Amino acid sequence: MDKFQMRRITFLLIIALCLIRCALHAPISEHIIFSNNEVTGNNLKFIGTNSCVSKSIYTSSFERKAHEKYGTERDSTLNSYRQLGISLLGFAYNIGDFISIGISTGVLFIGSGLDCTMKLTEKNYFTVSGNISPNFEVIFQRRMYFNGKNGFSFGAFFRHETQEFGTNIFNGSKQSSNLAAVNLGGIRGLFSYKSDRSNLRGIIGLGMETEYKTAVFIAGVSFLLFSRKQKEKESDIYDF
Repeated sequence: MDKFQMRRITFLLIIALCLIRCALHAPISEHIIFSNNEVTGNNLKFIGTNSCVSKSIYTSSFERKAHEKYGTERDSTLNSYRQLGISLLGFAYNIGDFISIGISTGVLFIGSGLDCTMKLTEKNYFTVSGNISPNFEVIFQRRMYFNGKNGFSFGAFFRHETQEFGTNIFNGSKQSSNLAAVNLGGIRGLFSYKSDRSNLRGIIGLGMETEYKTAVFIAGVSFLLFSRKQKEKESDIYDF
């Protein structure tokens, strides 16, 4: 592990120590969407370790309408820590060539969770993820482009997560006002970039929550910390 990777890990650790509640992390298992390594048999195979971060961005309109309904005497600000998901260390495993499993340690094991991506057809994939907060998400997406290194997929998602008022991360039940579960659905794009030194995936999504019909933006990034040495070279065949 080089100095650059160590700096990234240290930076994430410092952020993690400031958090106690986590939203969903970016799915680790989605790496299989941009993988062309053929695997024989159905044995469990370790692929690599990842770190990832994601953010749900709510509008002021949601905050205002939710405060009017639920109210709180302490704070009228949504707790931003409920909207940030971090996985300091995640482990990716493949089962054959059609299923990948991601295991997230969350933030010091708070918000840890699992995700799984299944290859339905040559270009269509289904992902489900969840953590102990509890939050969960289901995603259906289609790989639109892949050239053996870089790629892009597009699809739809449904997400369930919890929000609360209060900016103090150590708020207890008497100091914060938990909102009802927030359900939202929308569209998302997944981008993959690979080079000799980097393996990055980025997420951009736009959804609408069902209670007040306000927009919610989703953003996330995942990067590879360590990968099992590949035995086969990446293909140069372009896939449209």
